[in-house]
Amino acid sequence: MTNKVLLCHSTIAGNGATISVLIEQANFFAGLDYEVEVITFSGSKDSRFDERVKVTNINSLSKINIIDSSVSVLSLIGKKITTRLPDLVTSYIFKPFSRVNFVFNSDKDLVSKVYSAFNYKIIENYCDGSISSIQKYYKKFKRRDLRFKNGRLNYVSYYEFGVKTKTNYYNGIGLKYLEKIWNREEIEVSRTQFTNSGLISKILKKHNGQCVQEEKFKGFFRELVVTKNLGEDVGTCNYIVKSNILNRYIESRYGEGDAIISVNQTMLHYISTLKTKATTIGQVHNSWLSQGSEYMASFEFAIKSSFRLNRTVFLTSGALEYIKGNYGVRNGIVIPNAISDVEKKFTPFEEKLMLDEIKLVIVARLTDIKQIDHAIKAFSLAIKENSRLRLYIYGEGPSRGKLEKLARELEVSEFVFFMGYESNKDQIYSDKSLLICTSKAESFGMTLVEANSYGVPCLSYDCPYGPRDIIRDGSGILVDLNDITELTNQILNPLLYTKRYSNESLVNADRFLKKKIYTEYEKIIEKGTN
Repeated sequence: MTNKVLLCHSTIAGNGATISVLIEQANFFAGLDYEVEVITFSGSKDSRFDERVKVTNINSLSKINIIDSSVSVLSLIGKKITTRLPDLVTSYIFKPFSRVNFVFNSDKDLVSKVYSAFNYKIIENYCDGSISSIQKYYKKFKRRDLRFKNGRLNYVSYYEFGVKTKTNYYNGIGLKYLEKIWNREEIEVSRTQFTNSGLISKILKKHNGQCVQEEKFKGFFRELVVTKNLGEDVGTCNYIVKSNILNRYIESRYGEGDAIISVNQTMLHYISTLKTKATTIGQVHNSWLSQGSEYMASFEFAIKSSFRLNRTVFLTSGALEYIKGNYGVRNGIVIPNAISDVEKKFTPFEEKLMLDEIKLVIVARLTDIKQIDHAIKAFSLAIKENSRLRLYIYGEGPSRGKLEKLARELEVSEFVFFMGYESNKDQIYSDKSLLICTSKAESFGMTLVEANSYGVPCLSYDCPYGPRDIIRDGSGILVDLNDITELTNQILNPLLYTKRYSNESLVNADRFLKKKIYTEYEKIIEKGTN
């Protein structure tokens, strides 16, 4: 059996679907006596994690570029400089120089020290007893110029053949906060900003004085790249590149017989860079496969990295076939998301028939891709035929305001209830009769499985790529994407409100129980790299 399993996720903050999947997977492996660790760079350990699961926030591993002010700076010849410089970034330790010259002014104050050796010269300049600058010359054509202010390093400039190529700027506590790079014509081509923790926060790349690319970082990772043209954003790519500090941490802990799993796309590229004998598995969760998605560049970046993994897991057969046909991925496998096998509390079908209302439910982020306005429009037509219908919408998001406005305009606001975010699944599904999904695209459609597990049939657009894999005959109905008229007709279809459909929904949900799904991951891990 594998000794250790590492699950990588860019964040465990919030209530997203992939975070729920992450928690379920971590707890499953912990229950099988694996040593489980979750690595993230946003959020802290959630109470839903098994107590045996270790959660490591990347930012706690180490802080870089921070100066230890208690360390005395050593001189270039291995002896302490008379003037103590606790805030100098680097301790200078070199082989002894063949010649050292001291320069004094008329008051016999030290003005400079000149260290000379073959192809190497260093000049230390002093003012009022404190060092003011250091020039370092390499092989006659390279120079490094260190400037000090009040005994503290202010900036360091780098030169080649007399042309400045780079300057690093340091704040009053010795942290690098800015780096500028110039080309041979001394035109600035990039500017890098650093956080107070010494981590990169932003890189601006320039051409002819204009910003052409902006890269934003989160923790140790490049998170977002925005391409610009004449100041306008023309492209966006989300991804994560390697961090040497994190690499050393993981590669020293996880090896042959262990497993490293990326639970979201943004970490997929990262684990593909690791030099390890552990089994590496990437999971593709997000609905970025839809053509024209603003995240398509990020998706393609992740997929091209997946060739280096042992396995890439897709949630649906449609997604896998698309990737095979368009990107040639050959290590793909379909493993859907899983639901907990915890006993659920819900209203028996016979009791629902006795209720005054027929409760329809939507569970989704309130964003444009979910097209909840389609459901409200269909509902407004259906309620004219069946006055018992009511629509409950669970979730939050930027579209809530305009959806509430739409309900008022269609004169159904008293029958449409915006419930906000709710984590209690019993509360959401227990007394509902039908779940509606009108998404433009889905990575899987977890709410469809959750609804079925409560005996609630589903009515969904046949969008790429989840619903077709989930809904089986009797557990719900698929309608053509964006066909609001047919959606309305099916809301009024009496078959969806029968005991047969309720029972078939329960049977269908059993296919996605955790104990059945996650054993597929066990098989991959046990097979390893064979």
